[in-house]
Amino acid sequence: MTVKILHVITSLARGGAENMLYKLVESLSQETGFSHEVICLTSGNQFDFDRLAVPVHHLGMARGFPSLADFHSMKKLVYKIKPDVIHGWMYHANIAAVAARANTPIVWGVRHSLDDIVHEKILTKIIIYFGSFIARWRRIKKVIYCSQASRVQHERLGYPPNKSVFIPNGFDCVKFSPQPNARAFLNLQYGFDDAHKVVGIAARYHPIKNHAGLIRAFKFVVDRLPMARLLLCGKGLDSNNLVISSLIDRCNLTSKVFLLDEQDDMPRFFSALDVNVLCSYSEGFPNVLGEAMACGVQCVTTDAGGAASILGGIGKVVPIGEDEALAEAIVELLTQPQVIRDEQRRRARMRIQEEYSLPMVAERYASVYRDLC
Repeated sequence: MTVKILHVITSLARGGAENMLYKLVESLSQETGFSHEVICLTSGNQFDFDRLAVPVHHLGMARGFPSLADFHSMKKLVYKIKPDVIHGWMYHANIAAVAARANTPIVWGVRHSLDDIVHEKILTKIIIYFGSFIARWRRIKKVIYCSQASRVQHERLGYPPNKSVFIPNGFDCVKFSPQPNARAFLNLQYGFDDAHKVVGIAARYHPIKNHAGLIRAFKFVVDRLPMARLLLCGKGLDSNNLVISSLIDRCNLTSKVFLLDEQDDMPRFFSALDVNVLCSYSEGFPNVLGEAMACGVQCVTTDAGGAASILGGIGKVVPIGEDEALAEAIVELLTQPQVIRDEQRRRARMRIQEEYSLPMVAERYASVYRDLC
């Protein structure tokens, strides 16, 4: 018997949840016991589902409040697909999944933590609180959280503990592995040499990611280590970003900080770094930490969502929003003796291989699906 899983997701732009959906479908598509289809509530697709022979249906809903016609179209489509399980990904898609089809087991995917709900949009806040009521309905069989911190926070808000399942994100440790020539490429492209200490962040431009805090912290780093350099990688981080560019100017860091925008080769980006940083106010399960560690890179992170649990004591965890503590942690890792740094890099990769490998995580999802059928 083949179990048909219908995944419902808000968008298929590049992001943590979207990446995990694609990796999960790719992994479970290799098993004969599962088939998949995807409904994207909006439009656009940056993933090659055609390669996996997985149909993707775009509903083209407008951002904000969807219309009754939107839900009617989705309902008709779901009845045509006839899934065995519906899996919602993120808050908006979770609610949409409930409206999709009666008498079909529904799994919710919660991909956020509530470390700093203040930065969420008004509609998202409403859906988060509304979801605490809807999640108790019998049709919602499981609520899968990508971090233990997120699980605890949502249960405090009223999400039912008896439906909670914790499944972290998984990582392709073949794709994300140390790239020996990455630093040479970086040196050639930006005029660095081996004396430079390179710090990087991979995150889309958004207030919740706190790029401004990292730039302020990096001012302290450069005062201690003049050869330090900072690479900002992610959507919206280019020369057109006047907010970030002006802050870099005010901190006198124009020759020290580089805006890279989005990068196609993330294993090479991570492998070129001495330290990878995540400085968010809020996170669910930040993929960038696992990807960097799989590439053998030490990380500094704020204590947001499941970040500290990913590091597992390898690297540094600092309080959210404390620029000087962030700077001190970066300096501490950059000034470690080389023998210690090499050992920490080895341990970082080993941790991801042993605790967060993609096949292991995919099997945990498969177990949930099988139980519901």
